[in-house]
Amino acid sequence: MSGRHAVTSLAEQPLGLSTTKACLKRASLCVSTDSGPRHVAAAFGRPVVTLFGPTLPIWIENPTVRGVNLQLDLNCIGCGKRVCPLGHHRCMKDLRVQMVFDHVAGLLDEEAAKAA
Repeated sequence: MSGRHAVTSLAEQPLGLSTTKACLKRASLCVSTDSGPRHVAAAFGRPVVTLFGPTLPIWIENPTVRGVNLQLDLNCIGCGKRVCPLGHHRCMKDLRVQMVFDHVAGLLDEEAAKAA
């Protein structure tokens, strides 16, 4: 948790689709893996920071998603496996909070500039 009232993590919440859609409609931005919330946020025109691990963004490219695809540059990217065949799963574990934060801050700054 960020400790700020304007930032809410839904990661531990057992949300249904209706509640998820209502939250994303009100959100300024969404951080997600390539999953349903990413595409719902895009449908509402919200920018998205999408965290990619073993899959390649080109496999699931959605031209309606406005935002950033965040992925590390590793030799093993693109294996597409849920369980890391190399035993380290660095493609997700090495995505750092600061990396995500920097992209979130940049997108929010862009949105604020558009609104001004």
